[in-house]
Amino acid sequence: MMHNMDLKFISLAFISLFYVYGSPIELHSNSINTLSTVLNDIIQGNVANIQTADQILNALLLAIGNTLSPPSTREQIIDAAANASNAKTNSSPPNLIEYAVNLLILGIDPNNVHTNIASLTTFNSMTNNNPHLLNVIKAEDPQFSADENILRAAMYFPTTFNILNSSDIPAIIMIPATAIPGGQSWASNYAKKFAEEKIANPMWLNIPSFTLQDAQISAEYVAYAINYVSQYTGNGNVSVIAWSQGTVNTQWALKYFRSTRKIVSDFIAISPDFRGTVLAEVLCPKFPRLPCAPSILQQIDSSTFIKVLRQNGGDSEIVPTTTVYSATDEVVQPQSGPQASGLLLNASNNLIQDICPLQPAGLIYTHEGMLYNPLGYALAVDALTHEGHADVNRMLRQNPAICLLLTTPGLTVEDVLIAETTIITFALNIITYSPKQFNEPSIKKYALSNAN
Repeated sequence: MMHNMDLKFISLAFISLFYVYGSPIELHSNSINTLSTVLNDIIQGNVANIQTADQILNALLLAIGNTLSPPSTREQIIDAAANASNAKTNSSPPNLIEYAVNLLILGIDPNNVHTNIASLTTFNSMTNNNPHLLNVIKAEDPQFSADENILRAAMYFPTTFNILNSSDIPAIIMIPATAIPGGQSWASNYAKKFAEEKIANPMWLNIPSFTLQDAQISAEYVAYAINYVSQYTGNGNVSVIAWSQGTVNTQWALKYFRSTRKIVSDFIAISPDFRGTVLAEVLCPKFPRLPCAPSILQQIDSSTFIKVLRQNGGDSEIVPTTTVYSATDEVVQPQSGPQASGLLLNASNNLIQDICPLQPAGLIYTHEGMLYNPLGYALAVDALTHEGHADVNRMLRQNPAICLLLTTPGLTVEDVLIAETTIITFALNIITYSPKQFNEPSIKKYALSNAN
């Protein structure tokens, strides 16, 4: 077992490399190997103190972040992300650690995002002071295992929410991905655009444990928010947009918490994994030899959770549903063909490479790159501004030049960088999550006994 003093020595030695010897390009291989060694020690439990692990990781990340400037154009960011994930060659992606370190070496680092990083800290709050409302939990739904005060505190309402609500702009609830809070997931892309264009009134969830706990519990946060926001805004309908694991949390909530179905007008799923993913090694390095976070075990394509979710109608849209996904997703695979994880029966299913083949909007987009892909946003707007799910032909008629765009119009270079840095947050939160386990959580009794 490696002691904390040994790890601190390694981290200090690693940092010194950047200031004593050559360029970061020359040190690329050594950087990856050294940082991977430290991170693997943390994964394997050789650092029992999570606070110590965080300190070591932050020191290493700061060293890399101070060495390289971030890419300065959208094209450079997308190209760097594609190279780091091996998406360009469509080869097997690196494991989670290698991918995160590759991004850091290329200059994509949270330390390089200056303007919005302070506000993102506030946006990620899990202890929000929201008013208590009566009868949010419905008798027809399964019993919640999470405390209502914690469910209520996980909802973040931006300052614009009440202003837009007074203008009768319909609410949209934004659900984050695995290991990433809602603010970092959404504030610099879809939430920004929805509010600016008054398409929808965004708020989001910051789920405790960064959604790494039992996905069935995370689904309770979704179900609670749907009923809460509906009541808060005058008992009207709401929409839901979710990214990655947030899509299966939402589908689980819609399937089993039936009160939510009648008040959700649209469900928009970005980079969804309704079939789980075959890339378990990316999500949880060294599994099954080493334990993993609960919700990641549940997202493996062969998990009991995915099997139960898809039974008895869970593989079909429950409310009007629009899915948007990329064949070059480095986290969720497969994402093309009839077995695509993002596909739901009877929904509007949209593979970007099919919509804009060999054109900028349909080229190399990673899992997180779908947060700024212009087709995703345009399809979301189409769904939200028409009854039912999105219609790709209608969207293309209204946006004839969209295939020529690289990012959603109105997003800045920094907005695109923030989306890419979610992978760094993803890696760190997965590595330091505790307690890990070897087996996925048991299925809740209500799901085993409920045929629908």
